[in-house]
Amino acid sequence: MDNQKELQEELQEEQQAGTEQQKEKKETGKQRGRKRLIAALLLLLVLAAGGAAAFWYYGQDGGKEGWQEVLHGDKTKVQKSAEQKAQLVIGDAGLSDAHTAYLHDTVSGSALRRLVYTPLVRVDSTKKAEKCLAKDIAFDTEAKQAEVTLTDAVFSDGSPVTAADVKESYQAYVRERMFSGVSLGAVVQLEGAEAYGGSTATSIEGIEIVDDTTLRFHFLEVSPECIDMLSVPVAKLSASEYPLGAGEYQITEAVIGKEILLAKSENTSLAEYPYATVLLKKAEKNGLEENLKNYSLDMFLTDQECTESMLKESGWHSVYELPEGTYAFIGFRFASPKVEDPEIRRAIIQAIDRQALCDTIYGEGKVPDSILGRGMGKPNFASILPYDKKAAEKVLAGLSETRKSLTVLAGADVGSQGAVDALEEQLREYGLTIERIEYSSASSEGLPEDGYDLYLSLTEDGTQNRALQALLSGSEEKAAAYEKEIGNCLKSDPLSVYRTAEEFFCREGALIPIHAGSRMAAVAADGSQEALLELLQ
Repeated sequence: MDNQKELQEELQEEQQAGTEQQKEKKETGKQRGRKRLIAALLLLLVLAAGGAAAFWYYGQDGGKEGWQEVLHGDKTKVQKSAEQKAQLVIGDAGLSDAHTAYLHDTVSGSALRRLVYTPLVRVDSTKKAEKCLAKDIAFDTEAKQAEVTLTDAVFSDGSPVTAADVKESYQAYVRERMFSGVSLGAVVQLEGAEAYGGSTATSIEGIEIVDDTTLRFHFLEVSPECIDMLSVPVAKLSASEYPLGAGEYQITEAVIGKEILLAKSENTSLAEYPYATVLLKKAEKNGLEENLKNYSLDMFLTDQECTESMLKESGWHSVYELPEGTYAFIGFRFASPKVEDPEIRRAIIQAIDRQALCDTIYGEGKVPDSILGRGMGKPNFASILPYDKKAAEKVLAGLSETRKSLTVLAGADVGSQGAVDALEEQLREYGLTIERIEYSSASSEGLPEDGYDLYLSLTEDGTQNRALQALLSGSEEKAAAYEKEIGNCLKSDPLSVYRTAEEFFCREGALIPIHAGSRMAAVAADGSQEALLELLQ
């Protein structure tokens, strides 16, 4: 890797001098991939919050890693009254009951978790973590318990946030998610969470109240997700018509399924947002034209059609492409004799033109720059293991014929099999061949213990850390090394645990990111773009 820069420069020169034949070959692969993968593409174009994500770009990178501006709005076209300027209006096609909206993965849920209901720790889409209600976090020697001390924060009624409030908030979260049939996410790794959600326990045993300002969390495994488990929004559930939070705003009025009105909390010192009130309202595509005409919708999810027509014409919204949960990758089974050597794994990674693979599979798109998310910043997967054909050839040319035949575990659907086609076409240049095993599950949980070398997934829900741990599990040595490294980080600097995990998986050549799902958000050009987009993260 010492000659990485020189090799990369040579590669770039070689690519610039590429033949027309190579270009035609790439286009042919792209066309075939589009036809074979139409089912997968349609699946990934669906947004949970009621809008359509678009893998479509023009414009320039936004101010924050992981965001990209695709349409620039003109703030001089915003003609609001003074009353309108004092209120932020957020549209949500999936607006739900004000009592539980903050517990759901919708636009309004995300906004409420920023504006009203504060967690112990906030983890954003780039895996950056920051303390909120947690003053101190101390993991035990095995890194399976964390003692959390609370700050002196208060709810909007002036009462202090207590350990009992935190535990009840976690139980409310589990109850609501289980009732709605939604995954518990990382919280499933909290001891006793599933038992409580399944009504076989009266409380979550893994949350222990030490005193009024201290809790002890018990985790099932040592994992970066221990930090995610501290990100459940905290609320006071019994003292008001609506749950109270410790954020900058509080709910004052609501009409079920239509709107939720927020006003500044009387007991907050926070002043991140300049708006006197925030209105979360039901907003669907068929009413968008009227909202744009009346300047009555500041932020909402959009799609390519609306952006190119109504939003471009009205001109007063900027549109950003933001990362979301879906994630596609090719992972290595560490226990496989063919790819147990990290040098071979890294060579296979560098042999693959990830952008060309992404374009072939999805028509167009953006390859994640990091293994565990998108927009993590450097050093990351893209900077540590760039596409480098010459470096790959040096290693792969020396493989035995047995090691040049790789077995790929992938879904039986047309999308997954088409992705294997695209992978096979690229690896053929290095003398590598592919055999296939079809995998019926849509999840990486419960992967077979042996019989394959690579695992291809187009359907991960953003918790690819669990897929990585499943791929590690066959190698006791690597699994132990990973647990030790993550555990040491949790004990010394818990908020940087995802950075540690990223570096470990890059060093080991654990997987190849293919694609990260995205969604498009429209934001009024007269507001602070970055602060408003944070509401969706």
